[in-house]
Amino acid sequence: MTAIEPAREAVRLLTVIPVGSSARPAAPASAVAWYVPVGLLAGGLLALAAFAAWEAFPPMLAAVAVVACWAALTGALHLDGLADTADAALAPVSRERRLAIARDVAHGTFAVVAVVVLLAVKAAAIAGMSRDGAVAVMLLAPVSARATAVAAMRIFPPARAEGMGAATRVGATPAVVAGGMAIAGVTAFVALGPVGIASAGIAVASGLAVAAWIAGRMGGLTGDGYGAVIELTEAAALCVTAAFFANGHGHAWVWR
Repeated sequence: MTAIEPAREAVRLLTVIPVGSSARPAAPASAVAWYVPVGLLAGGLLALAAFAAWEAFPPMLAAVAVVACWAALTGALHLDGLADTADAALAPVSRERRLAIARDVAHGTFAVVAVVVLLAVKAAAIAGMSRDGAVAVMLLAPVSARATAVAAMRIFPPARAEGMGAATRVGATPAVVAGGMAIAGVTAFVALGPVGIASAGIAVASGLAVAAWIAGRMGGLTGDGYGAVIELTEAAALCVTAAFFANGHGHAWVWR
């Protein structure tokens, strides 16, 4: 495996950006170190989308367009993880049955409600921001969410001995977790200064709390669980940042 292959593997897994097919078997553990940098790449592309959307549309329509671009950029992978996790973790059944539900490709009521509410929350939070605020939070949210997912891999056990949860957890070493959190912190500060650090910190704490709840319900985390953590951490970052803005705290860089 070449040195760049783990980065390409992370891009292939987390986005729809074409980086070519791999000539070797996938190595998901080695790609974990690149999850947060790929989040930064995604955040940069979404920041450009937000800038363009606010120039073309009124805020609510611009926010919906950005959320649509967000889902498209990730191939709705994390939304699918949220849907599967909602169906499984919220079901009033045994832990073993929840794991079976998580494998079912069909989505039930819990999944539909979870995805619809999350998309609505994301759009509403972004719509209440200025153009510059939306651009800034697009940098902050994806990076913080992926740093949280990598930390969750390290902290919580996999729900199964096989599958994506177990395969990726090996790559979440202490150094990778620390590096991801450092990148998230620097990105948050560059985007929004001290308010960015506060927003990212609250979002990370919220995401880890969600991960703990999912692990308690499922006996650990699955690959879908990581997707759910990413989506809910992103939503938390948007909501917290929107709350700071609404109460007159913090401001984004002004793009002339």
